[in-house]
Amino acid sequence: MKRLIFAILAASIAQSAPLAADQATSTSALVPSAAVGMRLIFRDEFDAPLDPTKWYFGPKPDGGQWGGAHFVGRDEPQFSDVYRVHDGVLRIRAHHDLNYRDPENWGWKEPGPKNPMPNDQAWKPGRTWYSGQLSLAFPDGHATAAVRKGYFEVRAKLPSTPGAWSAPLWLLNVPSIKEQKSSVEIDIEAYGAFPTHWNPSIHNWGPGGDPHAFLTGDLTVGDITTDYHTYGIQITETEVVWYFDDKEVFRRPLYRAADPTLGKFFAIVDLAISYDWPVHIPPSGYIDLLIDRISVYSAD
Repeated sequence: MKRLIFAILAASIAQSAPLAADQATSTSALVPSAAVGMRLIFRDEFDAPLDPTKWYFGPKPDGGQWGGAHFVGRDEPQFSDVYRVHDGVLRIRAHHDLNYRDPENWGWKEPGPKNPMPNDQAWKPGRTWYSGQLSLAFPDGHATAAVRKGYFEVRAKLPSTPGAWSAPLWLLNVPSIKEQKSSVEIDIEAYGAFPTHWNPSIHNWGPGGDPHAFLTGDLTVGDITTDYHTYGIQITETEVVWYFDDKEVFRRPLYRAADPTLGKFFAIVDLAISYDWPVHIPPSGYIDLLIDRISVYSAD
């Protein structure tokens, strides 16, 4: 159930829509501490069906699929099984189905230290999971809400199943939609096998970047799978600051902060399944990530 303060706020703004400047002025009592003085430019509290003019579903906007589950797009028959809004919560559900035909037909890797699968599963064609990913930007390069400086926050309950690879919030720069080699990626990731940890990280896939060089941390925060918590990312002129339950927990320099082509950042939410580590298949055959709300504040 939403707290009263957010019910009041939801009544005063349009559901899941960017806010005009005169609508977006917020008092410190209504915003996280990291966003005080910023403008609220987007909020979705999932009190109405998902709006496909605001959210893009499936692969990343650049077309990329990744991980051990296919990310279902809006026009695929599994869409309503994966993305569901009910009682003010977005549920992203990863499904396991031995009869599922992976559209990418990715094969399993050969067993090894990072992939201790039985030999009879080695090289099995395709993936047997499908799941969800949604973003606030689209393949044509436009974004529903994007900032160069600002604050992103999500309130979520994460899954505890080993093999679940949830990212309740991660960011990409808008220019990387058209030019992947310009990407800076800022992450909040969690692994179901470690329910008391989550990982903040930042990658530079752009000029001068090394795919294996990134800045990351491993935060012990208590069990994040039994209740909702808030996860935040603040981008300043030169730094990235991560927050957990409205408290700063990690800080690192922003890659290419002085690069004029870096552009603004937009948010992505997903529930991936591991491709390299053992995955526990629950008796139900599915794993859920629950999102209560997502907000974007601008300091631009």
